[in-house]
Amino acid sequence: MLSFGVSMDFWTMVAARCAQGVFNGNIGVAKTVIAEITDPRMLADAYAMMPLVWSLGSTLGPILGGILADPAKRWPDIFGKLTYFTLHPYFLPCAAAGFSTMVIFVIAVLGLKESLPLALSERKQNTACVESPLLDNDTPTYGSTSLSRNERSTQAGADAPMSFSGLLIPQVLTPLLVYTFLSFVDMGMQVLLPLMYSTSISIGGLGFDAYRIGVILSIFGFVNAFVQFFFLGHLVRRFGPRNLLALTQLSNAVNIGLYPLLSFFVRRAGRADGIVWAIIVLQLISRLTAGMGWGSIQLLIVDSAPNRASLGATNGMGQAVGCIARSVGPSVASSLFSLSLERNLVGGCLVYLVLVGFALLGLGITYMLPRKLRSLTN
Repeated sequence: MLSFGVSMDFWTMVAARCAQGVFNGNIGVAKTVIAEITDPRMLADAYAMMPLVWSLGSTLGPILGGILADPAKRWPDIFGKLTYFTLHPYFLPCAAAGFSTMVIFVIAVLGLKESLPLALSERKQNTACVESPLLDNDTPTYGSTSLSRNERSTQAGADAPMSFSGLLIPQVLTPLLVYTFLSFVDMGMQVLLPLMYSTSISIGGLGFDAYRIGVILSIFGFVNAFVQFFFLGHLVRRFGPRNLLALTQLSNAVNIGLYPLLSFFVRRAGRADGIVWAIIVLQLISRLTAGMGWGSIQLLIVDSAPNRASLGATNGMGQAVGCIARSVGPSVASSLFSLSLERNLVGGCLVYLVLVGFALLGLGITYMLPRKLRSLTN
């Protein structure tokens, strides 16, 4: 973050951003730790907290960045006399973000305990060997339930992390494939919304200004976080993660399919009338299932791990395919949006048809997932 804030040219900024991406593996680690320290029956409630925290950060982050950006102009009496802040107008918000990251690092080092089962098992065995080096652990005393050395070796082998090739099985690959489609479609939807809202009415958009778009997205963000936090766990236990994920995929298709209707009615009225706002509200309601989909697919990915020692590798694979899909989705959606309007492809609706097709394809693959979590049925 500090390197990004002091960058003086474009390629230095790109290098700093790439470095941030390379070293930003905390999301996969956080998901793994949550799975390792949480009872399987409460895992849905634990993952329901992630959208709340994410919404809080994504709301406060832009506010903080907007307030602290270019402090020499905003507070000339304090920072205007410092040449450094004139040369680097974005150093202060980047420094604030870097400081918050350092605080979290210190908290994690001091307060976060190791949760990897294999590491904990090895630590206990080493402690036992140090405390009683002369005891023969192969001869348990009367009434003892301790395992022999061979039994412990067998158990350790069963709990050992799987190799990469061992994870390339349908049990793991199917939820990862669904996650790929979900990530691609979701990022396409996130790009389409501001494009559609900001594009002028004459060429098929809603003609909203930045302030109105920001208000709509902020209200939706808080409502979405509230719904996920209070209802996701209950809904997963009631209907199962696969059914909620299928609902998300179907809702995504409906959400995207409403864009042509928005364009038609706003062009007919020449403004955002009651019908247009009703469609917008319906569209945002359909987006409320997105958080449920993320929580559900994460439960299914965690549940697909062959054993608890392979949670990290399984989540890592999920992060990898998700990042690829999220990096491709925005460019594909924005390019298709422009191309559809410029060349009037399928009446300007080609981008919507493509994304609806991907959403329905993801819906079909979703039904290849298990109906219930293995961790609960076992």
